[in-house]
Amino acid sequence: MCNYSEWDMILKNYIHRLISPDKRDTFESTTMLSSKIIDIANINKSSTVIDMGAGWGNLALEIAHLASNVIAIEPSGKNIKMAKQRSMEDKVCNIEFVKGRFEEPNCCVKADIAISSLVFHQVPFKKRKSAIANIASLLKNGGTFILCDTLMLFDPFLEPIKFNQVYRYMLPRTLPKNIYEKHVKPYVENDKEHIYTWDDMKKYTPKDNWFYTQNELKDIFDTVGLKIIDKEILTPFFGIVKAKLWS
Repeated sequence: MCNYSEWDMILKNYIHRLISPDKRDTFESTTMLSSKIIDIANINKSSTVIDMGAGWGNLALEIAHLASNVIAIEPSGKNIKMAKQRSMEDKVCNIEFVKGRFEEPNCCVKADIAISSLVFHQVPFKKRKSAIANIASLLKNGGTFILCDTLMLFDPFLEPIKFNQVYRYMLPRTLPKNIYEKHVKPYVENDKEHIYTWDDMKKYTPKDNWFYTQNELKDIFDTVGLKIIDKEILTPFFGIVKAKLWS
């Protein structure tokens, strides 16, 4: 049986849901999550680190104290402006801010480590493979990619009951409110006995809002030479994946 109260506590400890400087409903890593990501990444004073989807700089500012230099890639100009202001206030001088995204990084630096926290699920479905290829192109051979995100860390086909519980829990907490209210809520709340499957998720949810599984992620990684070497499961649908690039 799934422990919803335990999941609530874990998410409260690791994720803030708030309005970003560019006025979007978004998720941000807490200090606790940033610390866990940094520990897993094994950053040192010689490391060049990319923070993909840097937001307004929470994680990048933490990394900057440990790394040689940080490239903070973020699509929102307003978020970058806020992050630059914060870095100046903290007297941090080793962060380069780049306006870009997974799909178009606008960066040619070869990094030792690339990190993305709570961003990849926002990449449009058709662009996920090219987004990971972009990450691989930014890493040195042997470089590390740390992906922290919401994803199914179990097989929803083999465990349909578990997926139904996870799906019902996640929908109102992770989907944009307008998507949930229009496309999902009428089906979920009107039929509480139905066991929602992975195929139901694909049927009722817009493709760009589909959840993804660790197996799907592995398949994408394999195409670009990224090999998963470790993972930390925080909940069945939220965790940290560590991969190495081997050409």
